[in-house]
Amino acid sequence: MKYLLKITSIIFFMAMNSFAQEKVNDFTEITYEARTRGSEHVIKVTQNSVYFKNNQETKEVPLSKVNRDKLVQMLSDLSLKNINSLKAPSNKRATDRVLHANLAVKTGGASYKSSTFDEGYPPNELKKIVKLLFSLNKAE
Repeated sequence: MKYLLKITSIIFFMAMNSFAQEKVNDFTEITYEARTRGSEHVIKVTQNSVYFKNNQETKEVPLSKVNRDKLVQMLSDLSLKNINSLKAPSNKRATDRVLHANLAVKTGGASYKSSTFDEGYPPNELKKIVKLLFSLNKAE
């Protein structure tokens, strides 16, 4: 009986630890959107392509395995459950000086959306991934 209790406790703590880590092994879609009156920037990353929209101009390019792996790693380093509560470092969007931006991630059956931030000034936790998304327009 003692061994059964110990084994059950170990399994329970291992399961709780794996849930706490929230490791992302893959994603369905990553969408960066920035909008204000009359202006719109969208970057949508799917399994193997990247779609860019800058106002009326659109472009689609393939997503390389290297960049896909980088995105998966960056998402794995984030706590996706908490991206909706990240604090934006500035608030210029309140006076329409910059576009209102956000980042949305679909992974498995779950969807996560960040809090709104100024375009060009994402929360510190999102800086690397936003920078990589913009670089995909030039790199692919």
